[in-house]
Amino acid sequence: MKNYKKFLTHSILFGSLFVLAAGCQSASSTSNTTTTSATTTTTAKEKSTSDLIGQDLPNFTFETADAQQKTPTNFKGKKTVYVAWASWCPDCQQELPILNELRKDYQDTIEFVPINLLVKGDTPEKAQAFLKEKGLAFNYYSDKEKSFQKALEIHSIPTMIFVDQEGKIKNVIDEVKDKATIEEVLKAL
Repeated sequence: MKNYKKFLTHSILFGSLFVLAAGCQSASSTSNTTTTSATTTTTAKEKSTSDLIGQDLPNFTFETADAQQKTPTNFKGKKTVYVAWASWCPDCQQELPILNELRKDYQDTIEFVPINLLVKGDTPEKAQAFLKEKGLAFNYYSDKEKSFQKALEIHSIPTMIFVDQEGKIKNVIDEVKDKATIEEVLKAL
């Protein structure tokens, strides 16, 4: 009986560590697609947000806190940083305060648009409470229909997409970076 309890305890501990190690990397469950035809068999490579650098920002919709629809055209002509995040994500919790500081420094020249992905049980209420609790002065936006996530091939959070005033994707960061690194990308925008 003692060995069984020890085994069970170790199993629970190992499982918990595995879940923590997975972190925020998966914003949704995705898989590679296999296409078969009469003459060939190919495996499609999963696209990533970084593949979009240099291209025009695709169109997508997202919602404000009061359920109004927004699109990238609402920010046309502005340098914009779109941020995919969730309130439960430890990496997002680390990065959002940094972005909030940078938002204050660049508010006259760059628009920050954090979009809550509403994945893994996140809700608008939880996300808005998180922003308020942490004193983060962002407007709240959500990707209720997953339009943002799909259009930009977002597979991990946090992900930042840097867009110039012409609507071209100039850079993508899909992991936590320090303030100085993010600021370098902002200055190059």
